[in-house]
Amino acid sequence: MMSLEKFDKSSGEVKQKSINDFFKSKTVVRIENSSDDDDDDSGNIIIKRKRKQTYPLIPRFNSENNAKTHSYSASPSKKRVKQTEQMFLDFGQRNFSTYTCPECHMPYSRGTVEDEAVHAKYHKAVVRGITYTSYKNEMMLKQFPEDNSRIMMLVYNQSNQFEKRKILQILDVIDTELNSVELSEQKLDQCKIYLYVTDKKRVEGCVIAEPITQAYRISREDKDGMQVEKMQIGTSNNGSAVFCFTKPIQAVCGINRIWVSRPNRRKGIATKLINIVREKFIYGCVLKPSDLAFSQPTGDGQAFASHYTGTMEFLVYDEN
Repeated sequence: MMSLEKFDKSSGEVKQKSINDFFKSKTVVRIENSSDDDDDDSGNIIIKRKRKQTYPLIPRFNSENNAKTHSYSASPSKKRVKQTEQMFLDFGQRNFSTYTCPECHMPYSRGTVEDEAVHAKYHKAVVRGITYTSYKNEMMLKQFPEDNSRIMMLVYNQSNQFEKRKILQILDVIDTELNSVELSEQKLDQCKIYLYVTDKKRVEGCVIAEPITQAYRISREDKDGMQVEKMQIGTSNNGSAVFCFTKPIQAVCGINRIWVSRPNRRKGIATKLINIVREKFIYGCVLKPSDLAFSQPTGDGQAFASHYTGTMEFLVYDEN
């Protein structure tokens, strides 16, 4: 067999003895624990693995018993609690929850920002009147030279957006004070709005009138014993029920709302407004007091209607 050994004549060494020596590595890798890598004297590479540095545990002392304790885990995170803000103090005052303004009679909560703002706006409108400037589609029906006041009329379905906004603002104050249901857009389209405006350009009185075809007559108390069918239409100032007959009667004009600001009541403003309604509601025709009907009047409204018409048996109608 032919030998695989090769002889180097210059060095005199055998370079390869067998074919297996061709695949063997001349270098040996050895791993040791050390801080640096280096070669040994035999030419083998030595990989020195760095040893992880350790630190001694530092004891934590308890301030109460001075006992040595060790902590190996982080303390759990505390849940943040939303802090509340105290708006006002309770010192046992009488009107702590709600307070009724003696001037505008609106109940509200003192110390509450929202209630204070609503009350301030309502109080200003009720006591001082609602601000009013000139509008394009307004009609001046009558002027009173003694105090330079005037009565203006707006027709809702003929008004622009600015005029409708002012009408709704006035109605908001009226409905709040009278505790009335808000009128729908369809209902307002049939109404005429009469405004009593002072020389300071403020609305101090208002009447909402609408056309009707029938109404019912109020039943007097001394006729309660009669065998006549009746229905309740409202309550009086003393809280007693007010009834009317169920038999309909022909009517022409319905007074849906009548309102005068509190400081200006009993000064004839409501009478002036109703007089203008009778004169101007139907062109070329002056209505009689008996042609008017009132929409479920309050106690004060009943007293005014009875005084104006001259009878306790004035007409009422259902606005629905």
